[in-house]
Formats: sequence, C-alpha cells, structure tokens
Amino acid sequence: MRVAYIKEERCDQSPFCPAGQSCPTGAISFIMGGGVIPSYGGGKLSVDEDLCLGCGKCVDFCPHSAVDLVVVEDGLLPGGGRLGNNPGNAGTGRPGTDRRESPPSTNGAGAEKGFKTAAANQNIVRTNNRQNNQFVGPVDLNDTNFHREVVLYDGVVLVDFWAEWCGPCRMMGPIVEQLARQYAGTVKVGKLNVDENPHSAETYGIMSIPTMLIFKDGEVVDRIVGAQPQEAVARRLDSWLAR
Repeated sequence: MRVAYIKEERCDQSPFCPAGQSCPTGAISFIMGGGVIPSYGGGKLSVDEDLCLGCGKCVDFCPHSAVDLVVVEDGLLPGGGRLGNNPGNAGTGRPGTDRRESPPSTNGAGAEKGFKTAAANQNIVRTNNRQNNQFVGPVDLNDTNFHREVVLYDGVVLVDFWAEWCGPCRMMGPIVEQLARQYAGTVKVGKLNVDENPHSAETYGIMSIPTMLIFKDGEVVDRIVGAQPQEAVARRLDSWLAR
C-alpha cells in the first residue's frame, strides 16, 4: 500500500496548498492548531490515509517537493513509524478500515526520524502520472499562479504563451496537449494566455507568439519561438531532462 507523506521541513503549511487542491479524494486537508509555522493561524496540512488512493497526483503538484509516496507494510511507515503518527499525517482511524490494527505509538519524532532514514536508504517510492497511467492536461497558468506553478517548481516546466486570435497558436494547441500526455509525471506543461495575463508575458520578454519557454528549477533555460513539430519540442525537453 502506498500513501502520501508530508515532509514538514519542506512544507509551507499553506491552506491553499496546490497539492491538496489536486487530490481527487480530498485526502490532504488543512487543520487548525498543531502546526509549527505561525502563519495561517498555526495550522498544518494533514493526510487522511483512509482517503488516500496513492495515486501520486499530489507529488506532481507540490511546488516545494514536500510530498512523497511511501510504501506502507502492515500499517508501518518506512523506518518503523506507524500510520497516523507522522506530524503531517493525522489520519482519522474511522471504523471499517483496517489500516490501524495496532495501537498507535506516541513517538511522533521517532516516526519522522525513521522516515528520514528510509529516505536516505531510497526506500521511498516516488510515483508520477505516467506510472499510474493518469493524464493531467496542461496547467492553466495566469499572473497569479505563475510564480507558484513554475518558478517554485523543482524540475522541468514547459510553458506555452498563446492567444485566442493567434492561428499558429491554435495549431500548436493539440501538440501541447500531446506533449503534456507524453511527459505526464516528468515535465509539467502549462499554457498562459498573453492577452489575459500581460504581466507574465512582459516579465519574460514574449515579443511574438506562439513562444514556448522551458524552465528548469525555476530558471528559463530554453526558448522556442514559432510553431514547431512535436518531435522538435520533445528533443529540447529530452535534452534538459538529461542534464
């Protein structure tokens, strides 16, 4: 069994967490009290393992790489911690579930230490949408979420700058969709309408469209101007994924 695990040392504990918002079952939620960060009223994010499907969607959407999937055997987290005792994994223990057959340990710090040890031993199983045969289409980017979705993202991001009136942009639309499908779980693909979001377009010097920017760990590393075949864009992405 795999469940989501929140690494509190990396999590900003925001109630507007995109990882939580992406969860199809609402397994990641914000609860008041018990948090270690004074902002947002001292609340914290919590994982309800009873609701978690282990799909890994939250892993891809967390901008801080604060969420992992961990393998759970007999109710035990890697390193020996028990489900529900990770500070970021509250759990509900609702009747009818069989994930907490043994009494919980009170040693939350030990569970956290055990998790870090397991991480060092590479016992954490990361997952992505490609592995789970799930498809997440291009992210709808705007001036409000661009920093969170792109600049703070650890990994490779492809951003398509486009507009409704642009014929070549419409030609590229299906290609961008296919790239999102092809690189699901490996490259985050997003689209930004330059007419509706001029600030981001100006910030990155978009003078003509379609223009695609490739980001790696928040930095622009490549620029593709004009309509391009899917294979050409894929080669550029593969190049940056290999570095």
